[in-house]
Amino acid sequence: MRRTIGAAVLVSLVSLGCGADGRTAPTADAVVRIEVEPCRGGPVGRATGFAVSTYGIVTVAHALDDARSFTVLDASGRERNAELVHRDDELDVAVLRLDDPMAGPLSLGPSVRRGDATVLSTGAVDGIRSQDVVVRRRARVSLDGGLRRRAIEIEADIVPGDSGGPVVVDDAAVAMVFATSRRDARGWALDATELARALRATDVASTVALSCD
Repeated sequence: MRRTIGAAVLVSLVSLGCGADGRTAPTADAVVRIEVEPCRGGPVGRATGFAVSTYGIVTVAHALDDARSFTVLDASGRERNAELVHRDDELDVAVLRLDDPMAGPLSLGPSVRRGDATVLSTGAVDGIRSQDVVVRRRARVSLDGGLRRRAIEIEADIVPGDSGGPVVVDDAAVAMVFATSRRDARGWALDATELARALRATDVASTVALSCD
């Protein structure tokens, strides 16, 4: 469940260094693994999501492409009942509503331009991986000629299943990972202002059907 991005980046690069490790951050309790059963069989897909309220999870919409069903597992491995209540394919955001509350959701932080951050994800490990990264710059990017979305570029080792993971600064989510470079250790994450826009458009009383068309 990983997207790559190359020539669609629309502004120049600013190169900085970075480091990474596998430590678990206190905010990892807000992170969930999303396992996706594809319509036509094959291996189960994986994405990351994170709680933005006691009952609300955000993740990438592309993780649910051609999905028959999905399962949400919290940091302890507990399965959480959830329904899809909003999907914005232009922003690549999906919002899930939980049946039971989660403790310690992440607040959405302000936009960042550069500096140190942490990416929390479930793609490379069975638990929650915490990776120290560097925000290189703000950018406006598009995928497949679509909407130019506000994003940040990070130096990070993004692997399948990391999409949907939060970029965390001072215990707040400033962005959500949605793509990786084909050529080097770079990733892109949707700015929190875009996440907030998707959340404002969400009707939590509604549900969105998955499609196997």
